[in-house]
Amino acid sequence: METEIKLYKKQQFFSKDFPFAITCGNHKKEYFNLSRRFKREFWKISYITRGAGDLVIGDMLYPVAPQSLYIIHPDAQTTMDMHNDEVEICNIIFDRSLIENMLSDVYDAYHLMRIFSNDYHQENEFPLFIVRAGKNERALIDRMREEFYSDYPNRRHMLQLELCELLLLILRQVNDSAYHNPEWVVKFIDDNIGKNFRNSISIRELASQLRVTPEHLSRLYHSKTGKRIVSEIKRLRLEYAAEMLKSTRSSVYEVCYTSGFNDTSYFCRSFLEKFGVTPECYRAKIGQN
Repeated sequence: METEIKLYKKQQFFSKDFPFAITCGNHKKEYFNLSRRFKREFWKISYITRGAGDLVIGDMLYPVAPQSLYIIHPDAQTTMDMHNDEVEICNIIFDRSLIENMLSDVYDAYHLMRIFSNDYHQENEFPLFIVRAGKNERALIDRMREEFYSDYPNRRHMLQLELCELLLLILRQVNDSAYHNPEWVVKFIDDNIGKNFRNSISIRELASQLRVTPEHLSRLYHSKTGKRIVSEIKRLRLEYAAEMLKSTRSSVYEVCYTSGFNDTSYFCRSFLEKFGVTPECYRAKIGQN
């Protein structure tokens, strides 16, 4: 079955000088279904007020129900597999320019705010953070709706501040609850060591960010992946070292320290254990091929 893709454009919703809008309505099953996907030229925060179903992003299904609250990236191809004939959704849609200079230094252990970066691809990211709108979030969304349809003085400035407040409330929920979800914790660890394996990485610091003990973090990671954090860091460093030996003329000493090791003897022993040859022999062998 061929999938139709519909693109929502900015000019359909935004005024030229204020890239923000709130749209609320019923999404009907005959229109929002698996044969039709939607993209958009803006970010959106979706709040389910009635009905239930599965939010579909790429090949992933995410159960949603009344009070579900989540953020969608413009490029994400989305639809709903509804459990009811219709689902009522309030969408807060905006351009990231409204928040770029306001949330740059917030505490964001699980990198929720990466959704506003240029290299974010929601279909390839896991997890999608879906939180439950509590009384604070619901009251704020109601205020935003009233503000948006009003002619109050400084209306746009207020909406910009309220948008940031809503994002911070979502971020707070994520940071408060995500460490209870083993899949999220594994993703957090893999992201961190994948980006920082060449630097000094402390399991204690990772655990502190997640508000668990280092022992608990290590056990959880091992139980979900079958791997140990220190072994995974070591694997990434050795693979990076092998690539350096293959593609550069750096000395073994330089390769060792650039890859994240701080002892050449340990590096050479570890390299021999993994690849069956010393770093020097590995480079010579690669050069002969």
